[in-house]
Amino acid sequence: ISGSLGDEVHAMDAGIVKQITQDPLWGIVVVIDHRNGIFSRYCGLNTGLSVSEGDAVTAGMTIGALGNTAEIESAMETHLHFELLQGETYIDPVKYISGE
Repeated sequence: ISGSLGDEVHAMDAGIVKQITQDPLWGIVVVIDHRNGIFSRYCGLNTGLSVSEGDAVTAGMTIGALGNTAEIESAMETHLHFELLQGETYIDPVKYISGE
């Protein structure tokens, strides 16, 4: 999802912040457990997150900002690398969010 360095990143839905990591390739990563078998991953965030592990989040809540911490995508324009998983399986976020 394209954006500019420092743009706010918002939770796609309510849930609990399951994990925050500093991944050597994906940079700062926030994982939210949406409590329905769905997990969202927000990769390449900036330092100074707005959430901590265990925090409850609401849909649209700011969790952090776009950064340039994802080494694997450092040559690309600033963007949010967003992933959606059902259990351990990656699913299409566009289809999920649009209700398909």
